[in-house]
Amino acid sequence: MKGYTRESYLELVHQLRDYLPGATLTSDFITGFCGETEADHLQTLSLLHEVGYNFAYIFAYSQRQVRPD
Repeated sequence: MKGYTRESYLELVHQLRDYLPGATLTSDFITGFCGETEADHLQTLSLLHEVGYNFAYIFAYSQRQVRPD
């Protein structure tokens, strides 16, 4: 559980933009992780569009190989 909902996050973004109209928003996103559905991916894309981040690091999930000790 993330501890917040999409709706509460978007409300926070709107409050921030009302208070500081020139605020710059950035974030990191990982997509294509195990168990992610097409619907999950589309939700992420819609959040990107709705928030309108000024910059985002976007990565495709990749499973790291365990290095032997």
